[in-house]
Amino acid sequence: MLFSSIEFLLIFLPIFMGCYYLFPGRYRNYILLTGSLIFYGYGELKFLVLIFLSIFINYQIAILMSKSRRSKRNWFKLGLFYNFGMLFIFKYSSFIIINLAKIPGLQILEALDFKPVLPLGISFYTFQIVSYLIDVYRNDILAEKSILQLATYLCMFPQLIAGPILIYSKVEEELSNRNETIDGIVAGVKIFVVGLTMKMMLANTFGALWSEVTVSGYEVISTPLAWIGAFAYSLQIFFDFNGYSLMAIGLGAMMGFHIPANFKRPYCAKTVTEFWRRWHITLGEWFRDYVYIPW
Repeated sequence: MLFSSIEFLLIFLPIFMGCYYLFPGRYRNYILLTGSLIFYGYGELKFLVLIFLSIFINYQIAILMSKSRRSKRNWFKLGLFYNFGMLFIFKYSSFIIINLAKIPGLQILEALDFKPVLPLGISFYTFQIVSYLIDVYRNDILAEKSILQLATYLCMFPQLIAGPILIYSKVEEELSNRNETIDGIVAGVKIFVVGLTMKMMLANTFGALWSEVTVSGYEVISTPLAWIGAFAYSLQIFFDFNGYSLMAIGLGAMMGFHIPANFKRPYCAKTVTEFWRRWHITLGEWFRDYVYIPW
């Protein structure tokens, strides 16, 4: 289900928000988790089992890490192996098998015809749950005892499919105690509408122009048209991704969450490094905090 689809805007969102606001605060994590699973399962029902496994396995591993100092490192390694292993299987295994099959003597691999369908959002929720495990391993946070709260964090539908990436320590308080105000709801609606406009009016328009260029064929297009096509494609991916990020921020604000910004005028960057810092900010911060900086 896409944020810009009729099913989401006219059916899912009104029903979900109605239930969310009508029920007392202590039930809202149940509503959010149920809505998130319905949202994801609407288009990816067969992959819900992967999310359930991720919730259960990582919940247990974090608990076991907190209980056993001797085995803490081994449980942590197992958690990394499982999470990145699942991501590797679905995202890169087909590419590797195809290229290995080109090596003399390994042509038999072509018979495997292994082409797994990539589950929506698997990169985002994998990075999120790995950051949680790392923080527990480093003793930055305590292992979450409520599987409901951990599941809500991992499955929260506003950013499940396209980010931004949320760090558990930054939303832990809001998961257990958040306030939905009229001002926050109004601000969230405004942000959501801006993101929806970016997606529908700008990203889709530039995408249509790019499609026209590709249909014409690269051999016959003129140099000016090639530049127009490249310009259209660069704007399409920006407004599409940024639009979804803004819609996620807006939906989060409607429910009392502060979801971080993901873009900061990346095409105004003067260097490649600056562009990386401005484009998909939460992913860059994830690599900075969990890969580049020693811990």
